[in-house]
Amino acid sequence: MVDAEAVLAAELQESRRRAEELSALLEAERRRAQEAERKLYEKERLLRESEKTPLDERVVEGVRRRFEEDEIALKQHAQRFSNAASAIDVVIPGLKANAKAVQDQIATHFSFLRKQLKDREEKLLAVVEGLASEKLRALETQKERMQSIVSSCERAISSTDELLKGDDWSLLTKKDAVAEQVAAAIAGTCKLDAEWSEKIQANLPGTLEEIIESHGVVSLASIDMPETEWHKDLAVVSRIAEPPRHLKSSRASQGNSDFGFMFD
Repeated sequence: MVDAEAVLAAELQESRRRAEELSALLEAERRRAQEAERKLYEKERLLRESEKTPLDERVVEGVRRRFEEDEIALKQHAQRFSNAASAIDVVIPGLKANAKAVQDQIATHFSFLRKQLKDREEKLLAVVEGLASEKLRALETQKERMQSIVSSCERAISSTDELLKGDDWSLLTKKDAVAEQVAAAIAGTCKLDAEWSEKIQANLPGTLEEIIESHGVVSLASIDMPETEWHKDLAVVSRIAEPPRHLKSSRASQGNSDFGFMFD
């Protein structure tokens, strides 16, 4: 049993050794292949170099200088747009603040108008209420007077009826008193208001309707956009962001103060 285990261990060790040797051989072969590939690429490069025509140094220098200038122009171009974007960041809060201030002014103005209209409404309602109350009191007085006349007539009718139903003696002795009562009832009168059932305006001052119509009138004029579309004018930003082809690094500042600040 011990011999079998020893044999198995020896075989395993031998297998590991052979595997390590094979791995070393494969690694060496891979390095040789890489070296051969490198040498092949180098030969191809040398071949291409040998086939190139000689370069004109003046042409090379001209191309290099042109791209160096383009690089400078691109950097300055990008810087101008960056400055323009920063300018917009400065303008936006001011624009919002100005719009808010104008909106507050509009709100305050219309709040004041609403208060004035409310005061005017309450005053006119009070005028109509007072005139209507005065008219109603007059009508109530007329009604009481009419009812008094009706009561006087009814009493005279009752006395006349009683007189007619009595005997001849009573007729002759009471006729003067009843005749006086009848005459007083018939003489009772009350001047009626011919227009008492018409609209209340009919008995209000003639200028009241004009007063009502001339106050609190809302203008029907349309609210149009301004003729100058200033809100669409981005000329300032466009001027900032439009550079010449090549800029001088030592150029003087050309800041724009349209919005109250300077920028490069």
